[in-house]
Amino acid sequence: MNCSRCGTCCKNSYLTFSKAEMDRIIRIHRLDRKTILQSLVDYGYTFVSWNGCVFLGDDGLCSIYDERPITCRMFPFIIDDGGRLRIDTECDNYKTVTIDDFNKAKGLFIELQANIKDTMRKYTKNHSIPIFQQRSRRFLADLAKFDETHEDFCEWLDAEMYFSGKVQ
Repeated sequence: MNCSRCGTCCKNSYLTFSKAEMDRIIRIHRLDRKTILQSLVDYGYTFVSWNGCVFLGDDGLCSIYDERPITCRMFPFIIDDGGRLRIDTECDNYKTVTIDDFNKAKGLFIELQANIKDTMRKYTKNHSIPIFQQRSRRFLADLAKFDETHEDFCEWLDAEMYFSGKVQ
């Protein structure tokens, strides 16, 4: 894909970071954990920035580009509520994605699923299932609120259909 580095993906969406990703970013960039985590919502097993990315620099560029989370590396491919890959049409360059980009995103999606399973396994090992369920419900409620207030940004294309030529 030809990225124009406009930062739209970083400004107009929510971003998720696994604990492992956040720990790596904080360690590599020698960031103050408390300051960074004040800008995020901690759901116990994931961190979410609901108001755009906390790592977007004043110059409009990603300040952690080489260590950015999987969800950022996948963009403009996103995962919908049904667990399918979609193309976010909010990205000005979504029409430049190639089948190679799609295949790379599918590989990252598999990696993300493995990371989520591992994170949840570790989290539920150290916390009770009701606490996990409570935090999951809170996350889903916050996600629903985000979707309601950002309806105009939620136009996605089914990636499989797009590359089969069934969607223009």
